[in-house]
Amino acid sequence: MYRDLNDINNKYNDHDLAVLAACKKFEEMYPKERQPEWLKYCMSMRTVRNQNKNWVIKMILLSKPELKPNQFWQWEDDGVPILFQIDPETKKKSVVICGGPSTDIEVFLKLKLILQMMR
Repeated sequence: MYRDLNDINNKYNDHDLAVLAACKKFEEMYPKERQPEWLKYCMSMRTVRNQNKNWVIKMILLSKPELKPNQFWQWEDDGVPILFQIDPETKKKSVVICGGPSTDIEVFLKLKLILQMMR
């Protein structure tokens, strides 16, 4: 799924390298065969630089939102879920831009990556 860190060349920027390193570390800690099937639908990543310009990557779990009876998830080919709804009167399908207030997140892995040491 991810390229080997040894094969990375200069076309990758620091953000991409940090995400790649975090994903590699995650898969070392939690091999794919040990991951529950539902994880890919509830897991996300937050990336930010700290005051020292190091990347901080947080692996988070999003709680499952309650859908209205006319709403459903559709997964795109790239694995990104999109929330749709069907208008009960017109039967028109539309994308839900905001499904309501933000849900609680749970950080289950936080990594600080110092890229200079990795190169």
